[in-house]
Amino acid sequence: MATIVAVSIVSFKADSQAAVPIADVNSAGDIPDAQVFITYRAPGMYRIDVPEGWARVQRGSTVLFTSKLDGESISVVRGKPSKDDVSGKPVTLPGGLAFVREYRSTAPPNAVTGKRIELASMRYAFVRARQVARLTLWAPSGAGNADQWRRIARSFRWE
Repeated sequence: MATIVAVSIVSFKADSQAAVPIADVNSAGDIPDAQVFITYRAPGMYRIDVPEGWARVQRGSTVLFTSKLDGESISVVRGKPSKDDVSGKPVTLPGGLAFVREYRSTAPPNAVTGKRIELASMRYAFVRARQVARLTLWAPSGAGNADQWRRIARSFRWE
């Protein structure tokens, strides 16, 4: 499991009376609207867009992309979909039939502060001929990533 580290950037506006903090344009975990995406390919399996610059770790058929508090993981399993895979709402996306569900979880404690952050997650299970691709996206609860997550899910294609 990846360790999540929070980084806070605060800038100050010079004022004749006092320094006033200026809020970050993007809240913690918010993927910027101007984020550049690249296509990741698992040859013979799938392709999907991922935010450029995110760290990548591969463990078997699972690939994990992370940046600060955000993450995207994709894994492919052979066989019939599990009950968990098909428990979500069925949707038709450009990559085929997917079952979508949203849930909340808690990140591992920060190694320095011990603080735990609540995460909002979305899981897509793309089902095709005895294969299931599980796409999981997560960010701190309240981060405004709906458009970016939609883009990522809509970019998934079987190969």
